[in-house]
Parts: sequence; structure tokens; C-alpha cells
Amino acid sequence: MWIMNTDGFFSVVKDDFCKRGQLVVRARRRGDLESLIKSAMDFGIIKSKVKIHKFDEADYLYRIYLNRTIFAEYLSMSGMFIDYPNFKATLQKGDIDRHKAYYGCWRELLKLERGD
Repeated sequence: MWIMNTDGFFSVVKDDFCKRGQLVVRARRRGDLESLIKSAMDFGIIKSKVKIHKFDEADYLYRIYLNRTIFAEYLSMSGMFIDYPNFKATLQKGDIDRHKAYYGCWRELLKLERGD
């Protein structure tokens, strides 16, 4: 599953290192996982520190392992606190590199919608 939200861009899968009931949340930038963890702590979902692992030879350098329920609660709470009328516009206010990357993805998906 790919997720793009105001915390970051994540790829969520079950890999060979996941324990029973876990998912791995992968990110290209460490700060994205730091933002996810902070949001989950602010929501009261995560109560203790989560270790961010770095895999230098991996497609996604940074990873955290979360219980599926915690991850599902994070997604649910993220949806509950949406307070913007335009997602792309929220990104223009902060990280311009992220805005460009997300906009590029949006543009390519628009081509798919139009059959280009």
C-alpha cells in the first residue's frame, strides 16, 4: 500500500522480518517516519519510542515495524483530522520538494484517468 499524506510518503507491506501481526512502514526519508511517529504519539496511539531502522542497500532506506492495529488506528485518526480543502495546496506551504514529487504523481495519475 502506498500512502501520501501530510506526514510523508509511505510504502506499507508485510515483509520477512515482520513478526506476527506486524507491518513494515517504509519511507525514502527518515523525517517522514519521524512525522508519522509524532502524529501517532499525538493521537495517543503510540505510547513509547519506535525504532527507525536504516537499510543502506534497500529500495526504501528507512523502516519501522508496527502492529497492524496501531497502523490502522494511525490511518483512521489521520483521516479524522483532515482540515484542508485541497491536499496539494497544503504541501505548497512547507516542503516544496515534497510538493513537486506529489504533484508529479498526481499528474501521472491524471494521465491514467484520461487514458493518455
